[in-house]
Amino acid sequence: MSRTSNWDEYPNGRWGDNRSPAYGELTDYYLAYKRPKKSQLKQWGLPQCEGDVRRVFLKFLSGKISLLPWCDQALTGESTRILRNLNAMNRAGFLTINSQPSVNAASSTDSIHGWGGEGGYVFQKAYVEFFCSKDMLDSLIALMPQYPLLSYHARNFEGKETLNMEEGANAVTWGVFPGREIIQPTVVDTASFRVWSEEAFELWRMWENIYKKKAPEGKEESKEKYEKAQDVLKGIRESYFLVNVVDNDYTNSQATIFDIFNRVITQMMSKEELQEAVEKVENENNELTRQMDGMKRLQLSTAADLQKASEENLQLKKMIIKLQKELRDEKAKKYL
Repeated sequence: MSRTSNWDEYPNGRWGDNRSPAYGELTDYYLAYKRPKKSQLKQWGLPQCEGDVRRVFLKFLSGKISLLPWCDQALTGESTRILRNLNAMNRAGFLTINSQPSVNAASSTDSIHGWGGEGGYVFQKAYVEFFCSKDMLDSLIALMPQYPLLSYHARNFEGKETLNMEEGANAVTWGVFPGREIIQPTVVDTASFRVWSEEAFELWRMWENIYKKKAPEGKEESKEKYEKAQDVLKGIRESYFLVNVVDNDYTNSQATIFDIFNRVITQMMSKEELQEAVEKVENENNELTRQMDGMKRLQLSTAADLQKASEENLQLKKMIIKLQKELRDEKAKKYL
């Protein structure tokens, strides 16, 4: 956000329209944003396989670490709605770095989604940006014809790309305000994405480079781990694609952008993994049912307590009226 903090309009970010005045040079912004290597090592550890890298992304989602090379701020409040889906994606190997849920006419003063002042309504198309392997991308693209309202753009570090969208900008956030033109602060732009993808892959190299420092003296095992971490990150940088997917139907409450990812993830699972996933969902459902039952019991108990308190209050009122009558009668007797 430090790159955009002085802009006098809503920032377009790395997904912005390259014709916008707010669109500036992305090159070297993150690369020049120096962070101590010691801090980076503590945050990201020494990944020895792609599974370790996935675990770093999952730690970021859970708040156990505070940054990734592509993300220097924690998740926003609106990510709570899609956190379960993001966790599932990252566990499977879709390494997410940017996302937002769909929003259909939320108040511009909404505490989570609102922006732009009072009296307006804001809208969002769901999108997610991530890295994934070529095989996972192929599985995703194979299902795309069944999801005609999803658009995607994928690009690797060599500049090879595939997309199913028209060249130009696709608004993913906009607002409607009284007496004003429709405001579109965020768009997915094909030209901007190409520029950003080059930097995004360089950030893998930046992560790789922090392990080029010498390992602790006299620890050959540590040296091997440092070298292995470099190899793992280099392998991801040279084989993965950066992908953005946009769900252009922001009004559909029966389906989400994550449906297609869930299908890909399910296809990748073995029978044992699928059974384990089903059991996990069943356990989560049972836990939710238990919590709901507890809330219902609490609600019934609270209702009973309120009824009892109401009855006691009524009795007190009757006693007060009776005492007031007796007091009036006593006063009347004195004047007789």
